[in-house]
Amino acid sequence: MKEFGKHLRDRARALGMTDADVARQAGLSEPRYGHYVRGAREPNLELLCKISRVLGVSPNDLLGFEKNQSDDETRNQQIWRINTALNSLSLKDLELSVLLIEAVLKSRLPDKGISEK
Repeated sequence: MKEFGKHLRDRARALGMTDADVARQAGLSEPRYGHYVRGAREPNLELLCKISRVLGVSPNDLLGFEKNQSDDETRNQQIWRINTALNSLSLKDLELSVLLIEAVLKSRLPDKGISEK
């Protein structure tokens, strides 16, 4: 499980988070989370999912699975990451994110348009 711990630490650092930040947001004590980072213990499925949501990646990413994914799997994983990120945003930031996504869609599909609500 040392590879799992490395993935935890690498992802947290990429997000500018400390182990304490991840532990707090996942609802874990710092010592308990530290066991996972050091590879001394393994989280159960529920905790793995909580940690992966905090880090904005799938459990498979943290476990080092599926390096050669199909396009559909990659797309589904990206959608999952977006949903995870969106669920943690304030209403104002969520509205800005919707505008950004709509702008990307309009730039890629100018003839189809987007209905505004």
